[in-house]
Amino acid sequence: MIREIVSSLWHNKARTVLITALNTLTFFLALITLTNSLAFYTQLSDVRKLFREDTRNTYRIDAAYIENEDNIGADFEELKALVNARENSVCGAYDITRTYFDELTDDPEFIALNKKAYPDNERYPALTETVYIDTEILKIVNFELTENDFRPVEKDGELFLPLYAGEDFNGVLSVGDTLTMTNSREKYIVAGFLNGKKWFDDSDPVTMPPVSLDHSFFAPFSELEKQLSENDFNMLHHATVGKIFMSCPPSVAEEFNARAMEKGIKFSVVSIYDFTKLWETNNKDSLAQLTFLAVIVLVCSAVSIVSTLCVNVLLKKREYGIKIAFGSTKGKIILSLGLEMIFLNVISGIIAFVLSYRSFAGNIIRSYREIYLRTLCSGSLLCSIGLALILTILVLFVPIKLLGRYDPASLIKEEE
Repeated sequence: MIREIVSSLWHNKARTVLITALNTLTFFLALITLTNSLAFYTQLSDVRKLFREDTRNTYRIDAAYIENEDNIGADFEELKALVNARENSVCGAYDITRTYFDELTDDPEFIALNKKAYPDNERYPALTETVYIDTEILKIVNFELTENDFRPVEKDGELFLPLYAGEDFNGVLSVGDTLTMTNSREKYIVAGFLNGKKWFDDSDPVTMPPVSLDHSFFAPFSELEKQLSENDFNMLHHATVGKIFMSCPPSVAEEFNARAMEKGIKFSVVSIYDFTKLWETNNKDSLAQLTFLAVIVLVCSAVSIVSTLCVNVLLKKREYGIKIAFGSTKGKIILSLGLEMIFLNVISGIIAFVLSYRSFAGNIIRSYREIYLRTLCSGSLLCSIGLALILTILVLFVPIKLLGRYDPASLIKEEE
């Protein structure tokens, strides 16, 4: 049977190439549209899983207006302290910045690693992406480290702030290595390595896509950095969009907002639950359009392939008649035709998957690249397999009906 199928495909090379091309286009467009649609839900799920508590009582804080930007660092610290002083309440912030450390500025192994990770940053290869946090935020975000992991470490009579390096740096750095931040002169010590851990992507604080920390440093804010204003040389953690979170009762959130207003700061305080629901609602139309496009692509491709197979059945009627006359059954011919389609679908699906993977792997925003590739290899792949089975049934239905109408004599005679 397999030899007959391969022989048939080779004998009808033009038809094989045409159907393979149509199938590949179908699966490629279906994978792209499915991934674009499903990636949204993958990202939503990832964001919600990043928070420890009920997202209805976990708030994202966005500053819409700041009257006195020179005092922003001290004001934010006071507001966070107000929340942290309340029962069952916690508030913390983070920021991500690329930082110089004296000990790494001229390290060739470190620089080579950075160039590979950040090909767009060749002018400043020694800069390291570092996530700075208030340790209180670890009570809000679902992360393996706790506040105890960020206690100052004493070495040779000097205190250092702990720093955790991504797994990529394991071998370039070692636990116990000390690092000095070039600008602020704050001293850190490597306390461990992070493998497969994620944090919010600073490049898109609006949709908060999680990003891998495998090539990042993770460290607490120093006391100096907490007080910096917007005009200081290295302002950290005072970003006003999606970088401050608190988990507290609604009454504390209202008190926080009222105190901010007294300081001339207008905040938008929205629960993560409401924020993600609004985000989902705002994207409803675009997701529906992507789904509609996927259906249109499938229907158009199915019609094209059905037409090709119908023409093929009509052209091969005499061949089918002779096979039936020599003992073959219509069931075997139909099975052979079905196996041909499955074989071509598998080949087309593999080609389409490779093309889709290369397309999404080229995304320059690494957090989205990771989300899209994960969605492609999971939900989209399963859906495309289902589509392949449906497509096989659809495109074989009409040719099977045509073939079932003929007997051997009429097949052979009509072809003559």
